[in-house]
Amino acid sequence: PYKDFGKITVAGLFSQYWLGILFIIVFLLGLVISISYVLTLNRQLAFSQEKIRQERDRVQLYFNIVGTIIVALDMDQKVILINKKGCEILGYTEHEIIGLNWFNHFIPENERKGTYKIFSQLIRDHGEFPEYFENEIVTRKGTRRLIAWHNTVIRNEQGDIVATLASGEDITAR
Repeated sequence: PYKDFGKITVAGLFSQYWLGILFIIVFLLGLVISISYVLTLNRQLAFSQEKIRQERDRVQLYFNIVGTIIVALDMDQKVILINKKGCEILGYTEHEIIGLNWFNHFIPENERKGTYKIFSQLIRDHGEFPEYFENEIVTRKGTRRLIAWHNTVIRNEQGDIVATLASGEDITAR
């Protein structure tokens, strides 16, 4: 009536107990190492983000000390960057300008078509266009300023044009 399960010894039970404990210890050790790795990656990411912020601030400082307008437009003609001098000449804050369509807000209506044509040529022809261009802009007060522009394109890692960058000198007084 009784089945024979073999010899059960204290040593056999003891070794199975320690095997279970060892498994739990290895699992917990792996968990601690994984958490430590994630925390290390998080610290490295925070450090990298801080370095990027510092570099962005340094570039913005350089843009702000330049005595000309610096403006970058995305492919939808929206302002993605403008320096202090550009804000001063236009009479707006950076916050008010970023995101606005450059042509609709700052180019006189009678010049939009020609100026937009130059922009379109720049992005369509892969940056092949006259580097120098003059046109008027309209300030917040409605006054017109004649600006001499030097233009270039910004490309991504694949070589595609993603934005334009222009440096403009106010030559109204000339």
